[in-house]
Amino acid sequence: MSTQPGFDAIEAALEKLYGNQPCKHFSTAVKYAQGGPHPLDGISAFVNTSPRPHFHYITYGFSELYAKESDLPDQSGWGFELSFRFTRRPEETEPPIWATMMLQKLAQYVFQSGRPFKIGDHIDMQQPITLDKTIPTRMTAYAFALDPQLGELKTPNGRVKFTTLVGLLPTEKPATTKDGAEGILGRLAAADPLYIVDLNRTDTPKPAAPAAPSAPPAGQKPWTPPPLPPKPQKPKDPFAF
Repeated sequence: MSTQPGFDAIEAALEKLYGNQPCKHFSTAVKYAQGGPHPLDGISAFVNTSPRPHFHYITYGFSELYAKESDLPDQSGWGFELSFRFTRRPEETEPPIWATMMLQKLAQYVFQSGRPFKIGDHIDMQQPITLDKTIPTRMTAYAFALDPQLGELKTPNGRVKFTTLVGLLPTEKPATTKDGAEGILGRLAAADPLYIVDLNRTDTPKPAAPAAPSAPPAGQKPWTPPPLPPKPQKPKDPFAF
């Protein structure tokens, strides 16, 4: 019997998605439970080329990786793991360290505040989302959506939702938009279903234009509605002078 059933379940989900594709795994030297500074035991990073060059990071540690300790039988730990996709230049092959540090910072927020991230939530970072001045971007907030590929995972320790980080511009924060988080996530998903964060993005994708009416077959006149019947005349009052 495995001593790390939660860890193994995440690895199995990633193997189902990526097969034998190699990844880089960042692990902590001293575990958080043993006094280490980083709550996450590890982060895996994949280098992808489709549908466009990007990195994909997945966390290990928001859920219960080893023995079941919480009192919630249907939920593993905080009930989620984070997933983060962001664009890379074609010549970039080494996953950058800034993304691992940013994910550990988000983990510190959850573990110290006791407030887990839920689908549809957002967090204002109050600075560039990279948390690194050498990696500039206009995005200053993250929204959280269900990962379109990994979805929800059932593990021996309970349910885990793979929750994707979605970078937001200041004008896209739910408090500043009319349609809230659901509306902005819908527009971003329509432009990129995987929510790949482009750190160079400076504007919001425009809503899709409505489909134009189809043209009639050759030789057939377009249909026009029949004219409305004439408005009935009010009968004249015979006693009116």
